[in-house]
Amino acid sequence: MKTLQTSIPPDVSELFELPVPILSVYLGGVPPTHEYSTADLHGAVLRAVAQGSPPKAVEALRKVIEEIPAGTEAKAVFIGADGSSRLFPIPGAPGEDRVIASAVPHLTPLLAWWQTHPAHVVAVVDRAGADITVFPAGDHSPTSTTVTGPDDEIVRTAPGGPAQPRYQRRAEDSWKHNAGHDVEAIAAALERSDARLLLVAGDIRTIQLLTDQLPAWIQNEVEVRMVSGGRSEDGSTDLRAQQVEAEMTEAAHRHGRRLLEEFADRSGQNGRSVEGVAATLRALARGQVRTLLVTDQAADGGVAWFGPAATDIGLHVTGLTRNGVEPERGPVTDVAVRAALLGGADVWVLDPRTPGAPYHGVGALCRFP
Repeated sequence: MKTLQTSIPPDVSELFELPVPILSVYLGGVPPTHEYSTADLHGAVLRAVAQGSPPKAVEALRKVIEEIPAGTEAKAVFIGADGSSRLFPIPGAPGEDRVIASAVPHLTPLLAWWQTHPAHVVAVVDRAGADITVFPAGDHSPTSTTVTGPDDEIVRTAPGGPAQPRYQRRAEDSWKHNAGHDVEAIAAALERSDARLLLVAGDIRTIQLLTDQLPAWIQNEVEVRMVSGGRSEDGSTDLRAQQVEAEMTEAAHRHGRRLLEEFADRSGQNGRSVEGVAATLRALARGQVRTLLVTDQAADGGVAWFGPAATDIGLHVTGLTRNGVEPERGPVTDVAVRAALLGGADVWVLDPRTPGAPYHGVGALCRFP
């Protein structure tokens, strides 16, 4: 089954250890001709103060915003009550600035951005070799390698006469051998990065020779898509980057649709999916959840209670206090995301307008009924 590599941002689990209340701050990109104004800073600080953030957290927020230079990409910042902070770049993320104080970090915008930037490999090929770039999830710190095929007789000569077919076959054999060499390097890059999205650029004949030699595991497990351009300086770099971005987004949409199809197929009394706040929290409390499905605006602002362990979660505080837990409370969606991540489950963020999204924007695929 073809499925995206859906890892979460590195160190995200550390956010649950920040002293509460935790400030979750989403700052949009700053154009090169603009800096955050005094009004922007004042408004963000006022929102933090109004939500009960302690002085050290407010001062840390002030410092973060004051230090944002012009031309900065969007970012997510999480600040603990003691002023300690964690920052995650999220270039190109949509949405307005947000400042939210709670006992649990507000992660859905960050996770939504990460799921549209899965680990992927871009291979730009020609008859002599390939340029292969590996992008880890989140697009951070890509690495590039150049592969040169073992055969250098790649040009069809045209001497005419009876020797012509022999020269042509020799050149085509060289193309095929070089494509096989490229395939080995691409397979190694996919395995090394755990990427399940391969984007290939080059001339049609070379791409055909390459895709014909892809091993069965790539054909079965990896989405292979075509993008524009070649290895020569043909002015296609910017267009290819735009197409790669679009392909990542579409791959995420396809993955989301597959999850919703599975969610619908498993519904029913004895199925392995649950939906709605109460049923989903019960599944999280039992450690049943394999993949949590949420929207960024789920549950109409309701709250839930949670304790230290992933399974310490419920709609009512009494169920936790009876077990000797000193619970905190936070927005339902954020509490559910915390429980899922701490319990080793995947989380997939859906657009609230997505057809087939779970009731109240919260649901789950379960490991067992």
